[in-house]
Amino acid sequence: MQMLKGKYQFEVKWWPFQLNPASPMEPVSKLEMYMKKFNMSQEQCMAMATKMSGNFKAVGLPFAFSEKGRTGNTINAHRLVTYAGAKHGLAVQDKVMEELFHSYFAEEKFPGDKAVLLASAIKGGIPESEAKALVDDEKQFLAETKEEFKYGEQMRYFGLTGVPFFVFSVEGGKEKEYICGAYPAKEIVEHIQQMVENNE
Repeated sequence: MQMLKGKYQFEVKWWPFQLNPASPMEPVSKLEMYMKKFNMSQEQCMAMATKMSGNFKAVGLPFAFSEKGRTGNTINAHRLVTYAGAKHGLAVQDKVMEELFHSYFAEEKFPGDKAVLLASAIKGGIPESEAKALVDDEKQFLAETKEEFKYGEQMRYFGLTGVPFFVFSVEGGKEKEYICGAYPAKEIVEHIQQMVENNE
């Protein structure tokens, strides 16, 4: 978006999607989970992480991967993000998502941890008392979040097999552009410009 700043106006909406909805609600070792998921040795997994670190560094983002990293079920993180967008607008939703990403990828924290959720909500712009009530009540906004999960399921038809998955559309336009994977920014810009031209 920075590369097209001044040319187009963007509105970002985050939709929930779980790669592993059956993952445990309690934090587990990210390293062990990756080793099991990808059938890798610890050495292979760390080599993969080194490559990922290079990809993150290439676009100016921090990345950490060690034996202390934790992961697990992300439903409560999605619930927070969905709530932020519905109650406080897409700008706040985007900030909350950025905070969650940073805690997970840079600080290796479990995204379902209540302290992580609360800190991300507050830093993103949600009042502390409101954020704490949401984080503590795991049923609050759960139905709305599950309803939004349906959008991700619909996107499987257009190639959604993993994340990130981008859906681009022009306001009032008929065509959409779907991109699955972490493509270079230049290629994504080309997709956007082509889509805009097709909708003119």
